[in-house]
Amino acid sequence: SSSSASAVSLHGNNISKEELLKIRMQQRDICYVAGLPKSICNRQILASKKWFGQFGKIRDITITDNQNCIRTNWMCVHIKYFENISAAKAVKIMNHKKLDDGRVLEANYGTQRYCEFFINNKKCHKNNCPFRHNWCKLNEIVNFNNHHQIIPNAYASNNNQNNYYQ
Repeated sequence: SSSSASAVSLHGNNISKEELLKIRMQQRDICYVAGLPKSICNRQILASKKWFGQFGKIRDITITDNQNCIRTNWMCVHIKYFENISAAKAVKIMNHKKLDDGRVLEANYGTQRYCEFFINNKKCHKNNCPFRHNWCKLNEIVNFNNHHQIIPNAYASNNNQNNYYQ
């Protein structure tokens, strides 16, 4: 059956399911910020008008609390907004923002991957699954350099940016 195939044909390229699961797409409703101090990394402070609440109504805040972030006092957060325009404002204003202690924040859109169930043509039963369950447009795909900064993707070219990845 087609659901057991190991590769998917996309715009003339055969891409393995393993490769599809590595692909990341921009999430335009999320602002991802790196470099925040631990002292402000609680939901109440981050959602305040002084910080990310000034850009619009926030749906959810996820604070990455791995030991490396805590040890280096270089915290990463995902701020999910109800409206894309709010995330766009947050990314624009918070990227390269210099804080009082001299640190410079890095901000960009959040990303997501395809759901493994979707890739395998199966129904996903996870409540609020964070992964994508439909094909994205080529211009939504992002890649990262070694510093986790978004770079132009390898799949899209200027003449097919609005094609869907299917």
